[in-house]
Amino acid sequence: EIQNQRQRRHFGTGTSRPRRVCLTILDDPNKLKLDQGRYKSSSAPNDADHYRHPHNQNEWEGSQIVADLAAQIRESVRSYTRQSRSIKLVGITTSGAKQGLVDEDAEAYSEHIANNFLEDGFSYDLWRVPADPQKVEDAIFRAEEILGVHGVLVLYPIFKKVPNIHKLSSFLDHTRMNVESNIGSLAPGQGTQMFSSTVDPTDWIGKRGPYKNKTTGVYYKTFDDYFRDMIPASLDVEGLCNSYNERIMSKFSHLYVNRNDATGGDGNEDEFVIFPCTALAVARILESCHWAYNAEAPTGQRLKGCVITIVNRSEIFGRPLAAMLANDGATVYSVDIESILMFSEGGRTQRCKESEMSIEDCVRQSSVVVSAVPNDSFHIPVEWLQENTTVLNVAREKNIDEDDIRRTETPGILYIPQVGQVTVALLEHNLVQLHRRYHSSS
Repeated sequence: EIQNQRQRRHFGTGTSRPRRVCLTILDDPNKLKLDQGRYKSSSAPNDADHYRHPHNQNEWEGSQIVADLAAQIRESVRSYTRQSRSIKLVGITTSGAKQGLVDEDAEAYSEHIANNFLEDGFSYDLWRVPADPQKVEDAIFRAEEILGVHGVLVLYPIFKKVPNIHKLSSFLDHTRMNVESNIGSLAPGQGTQMFSSTVDPTDWIGKRGPYKNKTTGVYYKTFDDYFRDMIPASLDVEGLCNSYNERIMSKFSHLYVNRNDATGGDGNEDEFVIFPCTALAVARILESCHWAYNAEAPTGQRLKGCVITIVNRSEIFGRPLAAMLANDGATVYSVDIESILMFSEGGRTQRCKESEMSIEDCVRQSSVVVSAVPNDSFHIPVEWLQENTTVLNVAREKNIDEDDIRRTETPGILYIPQVGQVTVALLEHNLVQLHRRYHSSS
C-alpha cells in the first residue's frame, strides 16, 4: 500500500507509466511490523534507528537501489570477461607523502576495485610511486608502453595544491622536450594528442597556469590537470583526457549524454565516448529511480523540465555530470565556492548573479540535489528540499543530515547516501568498452 501511495503521488492516478515494485516474502511474519504508519523491518541494519516514514525513503532503501544497480552492471560485464582473455587495469597513486584523508580515500577506493575485479574476472595492479610529479609522469608513460595494459587509472587527487607557477612551467617545458625527442617510440598520434592543445609559455596569464585549451578557457592549475591529459583516449578509463573535455563535451555536446553504453550515434570512431565513472554513476542512478526521468523520450529529452542542483564543479565529477544531465534536457545549477553556473541544452552555460541566485534558491527549485563537498562543516538544510526530491550524497562526508530527512514532514524525499558501488561497477564497464574498442582482436 505504501508503494501504491508513492506511485500515485509521483505520477497521478491516471498514468500508465510502469513502476518497479519489490516484493519481499518473509518466512517469519514478526519480521514485518506496521506501527502507526511507520514501516520497519528487523532485517534492516541498525533496526532501532532505521525506519521509513510513510512519505520518505530512508538510507537503507537508497543503499538497496545502489546495490541492485551495481549488481546489474557487474553481471553485464561478467558476460564479457567470461569470453575474453585477461583484461588489465593499472592504478597509479603516490606513497611516501604525509598520510591524510586523501591517501586513505585512495587506498579504500583501490581496495574496493581490487575486490570487485577479482570477483568479476579482471586483472588489477596498483602502482605506488613517490610523491614527485616526474615519477608520476614516468609511471603513466610506462603503463602506456606495456602491451597487456588496457586501461590506466590515476587515483586523484595526487597533487591537490596549486604549485609554484615557475615550477609547473619548468616541468612542462622539460616534459615537452622529452616527448618530442622520443616521439618515435610513442603510439601513433600520442605526441600530437598531448601537445595539440598546449601553447607557448608566453601565452600564460598571471598565476592561472598555462592554457589547456583556448577554446574552453580552461587552464592547467595543478599537476593533476596535466596528468589527466597525458593518458591517451584508448587507455583513459575515466574519460578525463582532453579528447573528451575539449572535443566532445564542448564542441559536440549532443554526444556527451548517457546512452546506457559508451558510444554515441552509430558507433563512429569520432563519436566514441567514455564518461567519468562517478558522474555516470549518478546519471544511471537517476535513470533507475527518479520519477522525472522519462525513459520513453528521445535521448536528449529524458530529463526535460527537471531542475537539478550539483554542489561541486570539479573537472573529474561536477562539471562532467552537469554537462551530461543538461544535454539530456535538464536545467542544471552548478555550485562551487566561487560562483553558480546554469548549464542548459547544447552545452550552453550562464553565470548567475550573486544578488539574484543563492545555493538555497537553487536547491528549493530542484527535484534532484547532488552534493559532493569534502568538508564536514558543509550541510544542506532539509528545509530547503521540496516534495519528491531525490538527494544523492557523493562525498564521504555527510552533506545532509540523514536524521533530519527521516523526521521531515516534506513528502517523497529519496535519499541515496553513497554511490561507490555503482562507480566501481561502471569502472569495469568502461574498461570493457575500451577493450572492445581498442584492444580486442575481434
